[in-house]
Amino acid sequence: MRHLLVVSCFFASACGQMTQDEFVEETSAVLCTQIYACATAEVREAMGELVGSTQAECATLTAADGGLKLVADCVFSGEKAQACVDGLAALSCEDFSAHVYPDSCDQTCASGS
Repeated sequence: MRHLLVVSCFFASACGQMTQDEFVEETSAVLCTQIYACATAEVREAMGELVGSTQAECATLTAADGGLKLVADCVFSGEKAQACVDGLAALSCEDFSAHVYPDSCDQTCASGS
């Protein structure tokens, strides 16, 4: 049974780590969840095309615009990326609006050498 878990973790990219593409997609989804939960309709309207007219459209636009793409020489940490996404999802509206983000988000991508 232990071998099945290890194989499942390997193929599912689960078990606390994610790829760079998963990070971009999941961070976009979480940020848009926060925007639609915390920002007023007036604020979202002022953001216009950046956040779309629905939460799903926001996630699609945010992931597609390249704003969350990582630098080419990035030393990516799937573990820190997962911690970042989890931390963003747990933020209060007050912290989200004040741009108080988890430290793991700054540690997701270290500069390459």
